[in-house]
Amino acid sequence: EKLLARLEGKVDLIINSAGLVDFAPSLEVGLNANAVGAVNVARTASRLGAKLIHVSTCFVAGDRAGYVMEEEELLGYFPKREERPDERFDPFAEIEDCRASIARIKAQADDKALLSEFRAKAAERLREEGRDPRDPRALRIGAMRERKLWVSEALVRAGMDRSRYWGWP
Repeated sequence: EKLLARLEGKVDLIINSAGLVDFAPSLEVGLNANAVGAVNVARTASRLGAKLIHVSTCFVAGDRAGYVMEEEELLGYFPKREERPDERFDPFAEIEDCRASIARIKAQADDKALLSEFRAKAAERLREEGRDPRDPRALRIGAMRERKLWVSEALVRAGMDRSRYWGWP
């Protein structure tokens, strides 16, 4: 906050480049790096009175064939808009929808049946490793690991599904 106050009116230009180029990030990681990060940079540039150049990845145009003109309107853009002419894309609503999906997935991971499944997988892994599956500490740590893997995989699937829906790879 102190640094931003000192920089106000002294920065002419901010260049924001690339974001996250992982092709299979979790919804949470992709959202924070590519959407929330871009919003934060834009707000910072506005606060400082600086111009902003935002350079995105080569996949920003989405899964589209042929030449993509750079003159296309950016506000509300999504690659499948020709297939879905009645759809409206609001990036701020999308951020909130994604946050809600992330929260649902994390809450789902606390379902008692899933927790039981995580413990069973952890016990099996301990047996495979020649360790005692009745060791409460090892079982607890193993179950936490299984839960973390499940959440990570569910968040990757959610991010992929959402991207494909709107037309991004």
